[in-house]
Amino acid sequence: MAKLNSQNLPVDLEVQDTVQKAGHSVFNVLKKLKRNYRPKEERLTMVPLTVQRNGERLQYVWKEGKLQTVRKMPVESYESGEGIWMDLKRVHLSVMSMLFPDPMSVSSDYWEWVSWRLLARFFGTCLNVFGTQSLLMATGLGAKNALTASVAINWMVKDGLGRIARLLIATNYSRKFDTNIKKARFISTLVHTVCMTGEFLTPIFPAYFILLAAISNVGKAVIITAFVSTAPSLSIVFAKRHTVCDITAKTQAQYSVVDSLAIAVAASLTHLCRASSQALFILPLASYAVSSLGSIFGMYKENKSLIFRTLNAHRMMQVVCHWAKHRTAVSPEEVCKLESAMGRFPTEDKNQVNVEMGRIEDMSDRPSELESTLERHRDDAFVISLNRVQLGANRHAKPALLISFQEGAENEDILLAFLAAGYAREKIHQSPVNLRNRHVMAETIRQSRDEAKESLSDFTHSLERVGWKTNDLPIQIGDIHSTSKPL
Repeated sequence: MAKLNSQNLPVDLEVQDTVQKAGHSVFNVLKKLKRNYRPKEERLTMVPLTVQRNGERLQYVWKEGKLQTVRKMPVESYESGEGIWMDLKRVHLSVMSMLFPDPMSVSSDYWEWVSWRLLARFFGTCLNVFGTQSLLMATGLGAKNALTASVAINWMVKDGLGRIARLLIATNYSRKFDTNIKKARFISTLVHTVCMTGEFLTPIFPAYFILLAAISNVGKAVIITAFVSTAPSLSIVFAKRHTVCDITAKTQAQYSVVDSLAIAVAASLTHLCRASSQALFILPLASYAVSSLGSIFGMYKENKSLIFRTLNAHRMMQVVCHWAKHRTAVSPEEVCKLESAMGRFPTEDKNQVNVEMGRIEDMSDRPSELESTLERHRDDAFVISLNRVQLGANRHAKPALLISFQEGAENEDILLAFLAAGYAREKIHQSPVNLRNRHVMAETIRQSRDEAKESLSDFTHSLERVGWKTNDLPIQIGDIHSTSKPL
């Protein structure tokens, strides 16, 4: 018989009841621990340290007792289990890293510039797509009207003329692109837009297919040459580190996406108009107006947002004149606000003396005076003088200070020449000088040269402090003279 306790229950039943209660307690404790438990790898501690790796910004965290890198996101995102949002952010970062350079490797004005660049590219691609569609329509009409040459020959002649135009433009105008990139890109856009009217007119005048298509190809040759030639310079402008190739490659990736989008839009519009031959005929003409305006507007905004930190002749004169008047350096951002989409600046006073790159033969209308000037500046890298020949030939000619550089002139000599010309220009403006008095002008220029030599170091350092690059000046100095013996 089982032994009874004080409650008349068997001892083994009491033990069983106690064990059951303890089991329930342990189960509840384990369940609570399981609910509050998170694996160690999810417990991250943010470290105030990031690293740039493979074009992506990574955040350092303490993970499993080790310092590891994760994509830069708040720690709460990892601990809250928002997997879907983290995946979307990873995809977004991956797409951005594929199409755009690292924000730390480009200047701040890059992002506004690239948005307008891609807008102009989109409309430019639409223009080309609908232009090609017009050409294809014209070849069909031309075949019905029995052109003297076959469609294939017409197309080859068109492409051949375009290649010849590209060759002529590249060999004759490429040197001018470096001196004013904004002007080269904007004018090439205007030329391309105007010339593209040829392709859109071919369905209306199929008998003039070769002529109209050749005109369009000239416009394409102009814009391709200008844009391909200036692309490396723009990459250098934006690059804060040695990432020129990366910026150039990412630009091509962006163009691929935008071009595909433009082709898809053009194809969709064509598909919607497929039921009406009249609509298919009108669609390219209507798209020309919209695409042309979009392309020109995008290029205008693109150039206005572009901040050059290199000094061409126009920006140099703005900087020099401001220094000569206020003895302070103006920043690239301030100059950009005044610079037009064509790279020009407004003239404050139309009567003020200009500064130009001149030829040595325009500096004097007297052989003895010219020889004396060259002899006096034999050891100098440049000569500054009035445009005596023009003033002597025409009393209404506007006076200008001409700069002619000696063979072997370097960046420092170019800075010194412009600074001296700026000082001379300011002296003439402040206290009117008899410009036709040769001795007075010679003394004014001499004083300006001496003043420029004394302040050149301060001038250069001030420019560098506000962000200008003075080690490479994209200035086309024109003819270079050499004081050597006669040939």
